[in-house]
Amino acid sequence: IRSPQKSTMMTKFSLDFEAAAKYKYIKCLGKGSFSTVHLAKLRRDAKTDGRSPRSPKADDYVCIKSIPAKSLAELNMALQEAMMLCNTGTSKGVIDIMDAFMECKGCGSGMALSEMTGPVSFCIVTEYCAGGTLKDRIERRKGRKEGGFPEYETIQIIYDVATSV
Repeated sequence: IRSPQKSTMMTKFSLDFEAAAKYKYIKCLGKGSFSTVHLAKLRRDAKTDGRSPRSPKADDYVCIKSIPAKSLAELNMALQEAMMLCNTGTSKGVIDIMDAFMECKGCGSGMALSEMTGPVSFCIVTEYCAGGTLKDRIERRKGRKEGGFPEYETIQIIYDVATSV
């Protein structure tokens, strides 16, 4: 469906509680029982620290998945998700992680996890795929009454899905 260049594995996450300020949140793309995803852009005046070889550039659209963590176990699950995305290597069927940080309302920089009193979220910044999901593509074809996908395109989609698992 898409074929961006994959980055090498990102090995560090930001514990800077001001990291969310470097992004301009545009709109909510979706909300589920475990997270919320926002469309955002890196602010023009924001500086990236070079931790990720695929750091976002100013005016790049990104998705920020915010995962609330009410306990250390939930925080650990969010970290595992980010690490899983980092370890996808060159799979073109899996979204590329660009950054990750913790966000805490009412927390100061340098605070220990045990000192945090406000709600804590672990945020994963990924590339934004404007084309949507496979389901979106199928529904667009139905809406335009184009019928099914041509055989060659169906084979490519099945191949992309199979090789990204």
